[in-house]
Amino acid sequence: MMNERSSPGAALAAMLALAALSLPPSAGAAGQEGVVVVRDRESGQMRAPTPAELRALRAQQKAMAPAPAIAPSVQRPDGTRHLHLGEQGMVYSVLKRDAAGKPVIGCTGGEHAARAAVEQPAPGAAIKEHGHDRE
Repeated sequence: MMNERSSPGAALAAMLALAALSLPPSAGAAGQEGVVVVRDRESGQMRAPTPAELRALRAQQKAMAPAPAIAPSVQRPDGTRHLHLGEQGMVYSVLKRDAAGKPVIGCTGGEHAARAAVEQPAPGAAIKEHGHDRE
């Protein structure tokens, strides 16, 4: 059996690569790119992963990611329950007046879309609904 010796630098690089893979994707600084490396099975040297290896690593990383937190529902004294959905569950109704002064009502999904609809000049037709009442 051949006795292999690895340099301390290679061992440190391998540990850092494994630690980086264990971090969630958002753990890095905003806008900062990361480097993914793998240890070659034959040579033992660090190298860039093949596309298949990178896909496997990303799938493994997603599988290890924590599930998104779900807000607890609250039961009221009358037995009904409510749940805070946050922005994703919000539908904004927007009322504007057209050039003739008639009210134009529409719905938008999200605060940014609602603000944009309010700040734009009134359209000639109704604001396009996003279909929250249709399944």
